[in-house]
Amino acid sequence: MATENPFEVMTQQLQAAELQTPPQYGPVGRLRFIVWSVGFTALAMLLFVALLTFAGGLGILAVPLLFIGWAGGNLWLVRASLRNVGLRQWWLLLPPGLLLVCFSAYAVLNSSSSSVLVDALAQITSLLALLNLPLLLICAVLPTAFVDRRKADRNG
Repeated sequence: MATENPFEVMTQQLQAAELQTPPQYGPVGRLRFIVWSVGFTALAMLLFVALLTFAGGLGILAVPLLFIGWAGGNLWLVRASLRNVGLRQWWLLLPPGLLLVCFSAYAVLNSSSSSVLVDALAQITSLLALLNLPLLLICAVLPTAFVDRRKADRNG
């Protein structure tokens, strides 16, 4: 006696009726990205000037830590802004990471003055800074969920 139950819920209908969770976007929108970028830079410059003014020669020892903190904060900010746009590819953080490494190597080698290597690192650092411009424009111009909706802001 294999009879079908008319009150049984069909599994295919149940799967179709399930609510889909909306995608999660990052916490940093365009305005926040711009304000925090300027804020991180201003704070780093203020701390740099304060270290050199009040600590004198000992303050120069804390400058690499200050630079690493500023760079780490900016990498977090760019990653969060890219997530807000809808991009989740970690390889997009490659240019800022390479810029950090090259600039650090340039600063270290500049103090020992091996001129050929320092000049090459200066050119690489300039090139990587140019490679970061499209990434910064993506973070500063594209609205939330741009990748999913493919729509920019309305004009007017």
